[in-house]
Parts: sequence; C-alpha cells; structure tokens
Amino acid sequence: MSDTTASVGVHWWTAATHRTIEEVRYVLGDLGSAEGPGAFGHPSFRCHESGTRVYCGSPRPTQPIVINAPGEVCEGWWKQLAEWTDTLGAWVTRYDLANDIEPASEARRRLRQMDSAFRRDKCDTRLKSRHLHQSDDGWTLYLGGKSSPLMMRAYDQRGPLRIEMQHRPSDRDVAESVPARLLKRGAAQAWRTLAQAVTFPMGWYQELLRGDVDILPNEVRATAALDDVIEQLRFQYGSTFWALQQLGLTLGDLQELPDALRGSKAAKFKAWAAAADVHGYDGAKLRQEVDRLCRKSN
Repeated sequence: MSDTTASVGVHWWTAATHRTIEEVRYVLGDLGSAEGPGAFGHPSFRCHESGTRVYCGSPRPTQPIVINAPGEVCEGWWKQLAEWTDTLGAWVTRYDLANDIEPASEARRRLRQMDSAFRRDKCDTRLKSRHLHQSDDGWTLYLGGKSSPLMMRAYDQRGPLRIEMQHRPSDRDVAESVPARLLKRGAAQAWRTLAQAVTFPMGWYQELLRGDVDILPNEVRATAALDDVIEQLRFQYGSTFWALQQLGLTLGDLQELPDALRGSKAAKFKAWAAAADVHGYDGAKLRQEVDRLCRKSN
C-alpha cells in the first residue's frame, strides 16, 4: 500500500467584474478606505477584513473591478471568495491549486523524477517551456509560461513536495463557471482535472490522478495537525498545557494564521503564544515555555 498522502487547497484567486464598487461592497461587506498603490489598471484598492483586495477607482467605465486574494487569504476564505465571485456574476482570471504531497523525505527525489521525465519526453503534455531553479532553500520546477492558460510549479522548499496548478481560463464561459464548479466538486477534484494536462509516468503521480490517494482539504489537515500538537504537549508538558488546552477551543482564531499552521512545530508554538496574549492568558510565562520548545524542536 502506498505511503503517499496529500492535501490540496486554493492558493490564489483573482476575479473581475463590471459591477459597481457599491454592488461589490454589498456582497463582500465593509471594504475600508481607498489605499495605494493600485494595480490591474486601477489607482487604488480597498481591503476586506480577510485581506482580500478590491482594486477599483479607474475613471474608465469599461475597466472591470478586480478581486484579488493571495494564498494566506485563500486558505481560510476560498469558499467565500468563490461564493462572492459567483454571486457577482464575475469571472475568474486566475486561480492556483496547491497540493502538498507527503512524505517530505521523498520530495527532492520526486521533483527530480518530474524534471527528468519532462526533459526526456516521458510525460504526456502540451506544455512546452521548462525552468528549474535551484537554491539553498530548495528547488522549483516551472512547466509552462507565467502568462499561459496553464502552468505547473513543483517545489520542495516547505518540506513536502508541493505541486501547484495555475489556471488562467481563456474562455469567458469557463472563467464564469469556475466558482460554481469548484464549490460543487471541491479543490481536490479540480486539482486532479488540471493535473491531467501533465501526465507523468511515475506510480505515485498516477495514484494521485486516479484518486487512489485521498487528497484532504488543507483545512482538514491543519486541524488534524493541531490535534497532534495538543496530544504531544498534553503528554510532555503537563501543567503548562493548561493555557494551550484553552486555546484548543479557539481553532477559528488559529486558522487566521495559515502560515503558522502549515509551518514547522516552532511556528505552531509561536502561533499559540501569540493567541494566548490575545485571549488574556499568561502570554509571558507561556512564551518562555514556547521558546524552550522552539529550541528543542528546531
């Protein structure tokens, strides 16, 4: 039986609409005051509480308003982003789906396999361009152009192998249907569909495409990881766990720290300490213990 596990999530969202800023605000809620600099042909943006930016203010009546959310926003808000886009009748100009594939110990070997298969024409794909970036932080393989309808990125910088599919729908009808299809089918099936465009021969990759490996939503994986941390701390650190146990009841607050949830144990511990201050617990005392745990876990 394969030891491969995977979790997928939306990692980028850009959508455009010809609705007015008042109509967009009605759907999204408060957007704050105008800030700069702008982008997407607009001089400014307004920021939603989630971190989503709404670019607006162009004097050109034909310039669509753009809703843009990076990965740290998408991790906790992708369903709302899809619902907002669908409600507004907007169209998606770009969305990224990121799949984290365990075990991390296999990440570099599997990335090499992908690169080798592409270079030797051993994979079935229409993507033409290839670039392999190597650094001390890790390797990143790019297949397809940045502005092309589809691009694959694979990298091992975060521990597990991450394979991202970046889709820029070229057909307006397809772009408008993305939110509803993503909400109905889920991110995992959407990733599989896009990944079919680059069919590698390796067994582990074929398992992912066939569905032989369950691909969990990132939010499920994050909660499971927190449960593991809770149990570990309960066993090892006894009374100090009291504050952490209380924080275990506030997963919603912790999910606002997606990078920490996905990061190392040290990052998770720091996130708990920061949340302790917010909720009025003894953050200073807890942080001393956290610092010790960080040194121990690094």
